[in-house]
Amino acid sequence: LAGELDKRRKDGEWGSTLNNASAIAALAKYQARMIPQTPPQFEGAMVADTGQPVTFDHTQPVTRAFERVGKPITVSSVGTGTVYLTLVAEGLMKPGTVRPYNQGLFVTRRWVDAKGLPMDPNAITVGDLVQVEVTLRTTGQTVGNIAAVDILPGGLEVENPRLDTSSSAARRSGDQADHVEFLDDRVVLFCGAAGRERCFRYSLRAVTAGVFDLAPIQASCMYDPAIASMGSGGRVVIRNR
Repeated sequence: LAGELDKRRKDGEWGSTLNNASAIAALAKYQARMIPQTPPQFEGAMVADTGQPVTFDHTQPVTRAFERVGKPITVSSVGTGTVYLTLVAEGLMKPGTVRPYNQGLFVTRRWVDAKGLPMDPNAITVGDLVQVEVTLRTTGQTVGNIAAVDILPGGLEVENPRLDTSSSAARRSGDQADHVEFLDDRVVLFCGAAGRERCFRYSLRAVTAGVFDLAPIQASCMYDPAIASMGSGGRVVIRNR
């Protein structure tokens, strides 16, 4: 049973957050019962090319951060018992690492002005109102429970249409999502999609001058991650008036 569960992984995972958690919890319990419980009595060291060895033993966990590691980290130990390692890696991806793709779903993002004319992301002025048009469609089948995530570049803020102080242009008509979340750094649309293209609209306001990265828009079915799409990213230039 454990072997069959392990075989069902695809690209290192089981398809959803809930499935991942359930599978890992089950396999961890299985491992704990199958491995002989030898009383721990060990010591060892972690060695990287960025500093001196870090020693550890069975009495308490040890945590160490390594920066800009260019070679393998070596962990060695002597004694009895099992040594468990947990690795967390973080950083910025190199340009070109993530490429656009469409897997049964197509998501696009377009910036237009109040007249519906395309706006150049490299020629935005502080105070400008940017109309965002997000379109969704599938290859033909109807798919529900889709989350479309549009991460905002620096220098732009959501012009919340729910506030009386927002511009009337921020209330342009379009398809209605099941739910919309206007967050500080992104807009999240929850909706369904089919073969017919649906267009959702919201507005951003340029508030700070500078040069900022524009993350690609992405969308996926929350209960079937195999149905997903990611657009292309770019750069935004905002100038003072």
